[in-house]
Amino acid sequence: MFDLLVNDAALDGRASAVEAAVRRHLSHRGSSDLVRSLQVPDHRLGEIGRTVAPETVRAHVVNTTGAGGLVSLGGRTVHGVQVISAESGLRDLDDLVGNAVRVIAAAAELEDEVEVYVGLPPVPGWQRAAEAVEAAGLYGSLGTDPASDPSALGLAGQVSALVELDLPFAVAAADFRATPTVVDGVLRQHGVLNLLLAVDALIDEADLDRAACILMETDPTALASVFGWDDARAVRVRRRIRAVGVWDVTALTDELTSLESGRA
Repeated sequence: MFDLLVNDAALDGRASAVEAAVRRHLSHRGSSDLVRSLQVPDHRLGEIGRTVAPETVRAHVVNTTGAGGLVSLGGRTVHGVQVISAESGLRDLDDLVGNAVRVIAAAAELEDEVEVYVGLPPVPGWQRAAEAVEAAGLYGSLGTDPASDPSALGLAGQVSALVELDLPFAVAAADFRATPTVVDGVLRQHGVLNLLLAVDALIDEADLDRAACILMETDPTALASVFGWDDARAVRVRRRIRAVGVWDVTALTDELTSLESGRA
């Protein structure tokens, strides 16, 4: 269920020291199968190459410019870095489909083995853009901040549409824990287990209200039911949700370990 689920996003939008982040990332990779890649904004990719790492860093590169940024990435080689995936959000909100087509064309400049994720903002027209992404064999990417769009119901609607479209997706980086983050009674961030459970329910055609409730569930016992899934159930969920960007991998790992131990 959890193998290669996490993109380590310690560098995402933060002024973290690159060498320390790379060292922690490689330690995470060496100690468990949870971490898939180091998530790197494209403008910080060169910094990774200037570190002295004992092994190659697998990178999920976030394109911070337009489709042209993917073209540039396709012609770029960085010492000690293997780009395994790239992410580019749709920014032209007045023409999401046209923007998606441009990203798809730019993605053709990357090596075939590089997975490309297209950020799908929850605005009118996103479904048609998602259809174009699916037809091109790329992947979707969703944001999950409950304090803005999408809300739990909105996120459930997006996930439901992607499940129906059979478009695998990643979840953009955030301050994820295993369970939701609640501050002063206000939900600040959905949990990783909530996401997995919501996808599972939507595959079984749960209604959106039910899926939204799952995304807001805070009972650790209910959320820990994920650890009891059989392989077939885990595989069908992971076929849809491929990766989750996480700012603090240590905190997530500690909570997952605690919940699984408590369930046992």
